[in-house]
Amino acid sequence: MINRLISRHKFISCLLAVVVAMWVVYFAFGHRIVSAIYEGTAPQFLSQTIERPAQHSLDYYEHKAGRNFLKWNVLFFLIFLFSFAPFLKGKRVRFLFVFITYLLVAFFVLNIFFWKWGFKIDNARNSLEQVLTLTAHRPFVYRLLMPLGINAVTGIFPQDYVNRQGNFLKKSSFLSRYDHLKDLSGKRIFQTHVIYVVLFLLLFLLQWAVRRVTRLVYPDIPVVFSDIAPAIAVFLLPLTFFRGGYLYDFPELFLMAVLMICLLKKRWMAYYAVFVLAVLNKESNVLLVLFFLAFQLGKMPKKSLWGHCLRHVLIGGFLLAGSRLLFMSHPGSSVENHLVENIVFWTSLKSYFTFGDPYNLGFSFFPRGGNILTLIVPGFLVFYGWSRKPIEIKRLFLYMAAALFPLTLFFGFKDEIRNLALIFPAIYLLAIYTIFQWYQTAYGKGQRA
Repeated sequence: MINRLISRHKFISCLLAVVVAMWVVYFAFGHRIVSAIYEGTAPQFLSQTIERPAQHSLDYYEHKAGRNFLKWNVLFFLIFLFSFAPFLKGKRVRFLFVFITYLLVAFFVLNIFFWKWGFKIDNARNSLEQVLTLTAHRPFVYRLLMPLGINAVTGIFPQDYVNRQGNFLKKSSFLSRYDHLKDLSGKRIFQTHVIYVVLFLLLFLLQWAVRRVTRLVYPDIPVVFSDIAPAIAVFLLPLTFFRGGYLYDFPELFLMAVLMICLLKKRWMAYYAVFVLAVLNKESNVLLVLFFLAFQLGKMPKKSLWGHCLRHVLIGGFLLAGSRLLFMSHPGSSVENHLVENIVFWTSLKSYFTFGDPYNLGFSFFPRGGNILTLIVPGFLVFYGWSRKPIEIKRLFLYMAAALFPLTLFFGFKDEIRNLALIFPAIYLLAIYTIFQWYQTAYGKGQRA
């Protein structure tokens, strides 16, 4: 199958080989090559790429090389995605395409996250050290799932092994090139690599989970939509991280997608297990009860419906109360009120015309969270053909909007739209329906996936 695929699509196969070669060369030899160029010991045609004498530090040129590497990855990914899509015929070929695409997207998005933001190592309230030792300020210390999970994985290994491997990774791993990770101890470097692997797997699995949700909600949608749409959605995630991100952000999205699968298939034991994990990951996920109401209202007998609602309240209330009692002596507060700052921000005309560089490409081209384009484009995709869209998805959007927008005004921070993550599934599903309608209008009714 692989040989037939290569022979039929030589251009795409060569493109993929180039991308793989770029990764191997950059991560195996990139640091040495840049160092040799900086020191003038590289071949002359390479050494000429840096002005003499060097005007900046070695770290500056490593950062510039990494940024250029990411730019080329973006270009190759887009060419690969849109070149291969028309040839998706056959289950095995399509699976291989989806698998590779999801790997590339997970790798790209995660490295953008590490490169630009990391885990706010120097933050005085919720540094990586504080998060992993459960000494962060409130409310960040309430988010227990990832710290407990990372510490549990690290605890499997002997302490001497952790320190020894951490010191080795600090010298040799590509993650050690990120400025905000250079000063960590051997153990923390080891844990950072555990975090990297866990988040990579979660981003990869997130796309499969979103793909499954898409198929469950829209069983008649063309297969190309359910295959490619999750990759595009995850590829756009950096647009929601203009003000940085946290250890729990990617797990939150993954758990939401898995919870939706359990909800749509009515696997209640698994559903409540995921609900517990989601609340432990971030306390605002108690609002996932609105997902349940959006999909089950009118479908389930009232007695059963309110019984499930009561279970949500009891489970969520127990977890919230427990975490607050456990960490009540920590500095900070359960919520942070930013109402005044947010009113000033959203009443300023300038806020609607700001741009940034979430992909760390070196130029501020992308609209920020409050930019008018960020409001208009998703808004159009959500509300176009509203009357024809599934009632459950419309309810989900309206319920989450009614809950999140007031909370964000009080407790969010300006245009930090990652705080609206709970409404992302509704926006995604409504947007997919709109694009599918355009597809049907242009090309006729799509075949069943």
